[in-house]
Amino acid sequence: MNKNITFLASLPRSGNTLLGALLNQNPDVAVTANSITMEIFKEVYYLKDAEVFKNFPDHDSLDNVLRAILPAYYKDWPQRYIIDRSPAGTPGNQMILTACMDEPPRAILLVRNLTDIFASFLKVISQKETLTPEKCDQYLSKIMIKDGMIARALQSIQYYMMPENCDRCVVVKYDDLIADPKQAIENIHKFIGIPNFEYNYSNFDQFAVGKIEYNDTVLEYPLHTIRTDGIYCVENEFKDQIPQRLIDKYGHIVF
Repeated sequence: MNKNITFLASLPRSGNTLLGALLNQNPDVAVTANSITMEIFKEVYYLKDAEVFKNFPDHDSLDNVLRAILPAYYKDWPQRYIIDRSPAGTPGNQMILTACMDEPPRAILLVRNLTDIFASFLKVISQKETLTPEKCDQYLSKIMIKDGMIARALQSIQYYMMPENCDRCVVVKYDDLIADPKQAIENIHKFIGIPNFEYNYSNFDQFAVGKIEYNDTVLEYPLHTIRTDGIYCVENEFKDQIPQRLIDKYGHIVF
């Protein structure tokens, strides 16, 4: 496959949509939306637990299908550099990817302090609902469930930041992306090997890949709409509404 695939294993509300909107200006680069590729891998891989497979365990043939998933999925994408947004560093995902890819998977890690992520989620919720202490506690507790999006992202980040794996990742802090997006993207270009490209940081489109955009009407809240008239650092007034018990429990997770 004549594609360079890197994974975007990052925390939600840490600039994923903004980064994708910027990089997708480059016709040679495609940052995906939340990707389904790992779900496809798992659905196929766990057929090995099925009775019909155990009855006739043809591992070589099924492994051929697994190795064909990424080439088949991205076959018609015209971009050379694919950045697949997936929690690629969780133990199960790493096991599958290592077995199915010719080289160990590499990742971009977008990170942000967890209390800032909480405040960002609350800001989005406030667009549709009146926030109460009970509502804030209920929603933030919900997104912190075991094996949820944040938990899987933290597992991925922890894996890639281990000393034996850190040469296969580049870390981009949300605050650095907002303060100096040009430098953050140059760091990503260098890590992946993308040739120079002149990006527009003051006027860009909403996130899209080709003609496909996020359809946030299927979600409870509009999580993927960004400002496109520039990149701004805005003080989040919703930090004061984070329940103290969650600050005590998760406030130490900083980057």
